Amino acid sequence: MGLIHSGEDSEVYGDETGYMGYGEKSETSPLKCFNGFKNYQLGWYSDRTVTVDPSQPHRFSLAAFVDYDDSTSVDKHPVLLKVGDYFIQYNRAKAFNSETEEAQDMVTITQDVSGGSRRVAELNENEGFNSFSLDVSGASSGSVMVHVCERRDGNGPNGVDEMVISIASGDSFCDKLLPGEAASPQQPSVPQRPAEQDLAPENPTCAVAGDTCTEHASCCREFICMGFAEKKCEECRRIRQTCSSNGEW
Repeated sequence: MGLIHSGEDSEVYGDETGYMGYGEKSETSPLKCFNGFKNYQLGWYSDRTVTVDPSQPHRFSLAAFVDYDDSTSVDKHPVLLKVGDYFIQYNRAKAFNSETEEAQDMVTITQDVSGGSRRVAELNENEGFNSFSLDVSGASSGSVMVHVCERRDGNGPNGVDEMVISIASGDSFCDKLLPGEAASPQQPSVPQRPAEQDLAPENPTCAVAGDTCTEHASCCREFICMGFAEKKCEECRRIRQTCSSNGEW
């Protein structure tokens, strides 16, 4: 098949997320697949693959490749990102990848190297483990930072598991708008806890409809809700599910 080896650090076969690392003498297990570079070589997810321009900041809802059949489009749900010679995917441990032996339920970054591929990072949403710097030519500030913003398992269309990630030169766009981006329900974002003085009143005014309402849910209109210019209706609904008053949020 021409896939060659999958390594990690100094181990030529060290990447055990997929089948081109160390294996077992079994015909039925473990249930796992391939790393990002191998999946790129195989071309199975070519219509959900995005080649990322490192000179521009980006934010993606990266779907787990095991949810490829339920994903909707490359714009809404890419499953593989190519940044220079790096390949990024969500190594969700379920279905035909349920027994992946390393970096389970993490965003993995694999690099195309001579003689195979090498896994260089595995990221999750926990502080200290959520970012990695890529050495990519064309970056405006020397390096490209990959940040995991949020894990949203089952929250995507059709129940797709996804990781929201930011890719930008020397910066993170997890919680701020991209250049030229307007607040809209379609854009993934991470809600931030506001200062006390920024909390909406008990009877907030809907920014679009201009109505006074008593419930968060009834404040959701087409664009903006609860008096927060940055908050989107998608976030309103999520907040409504987790708290019963403005004060709790």
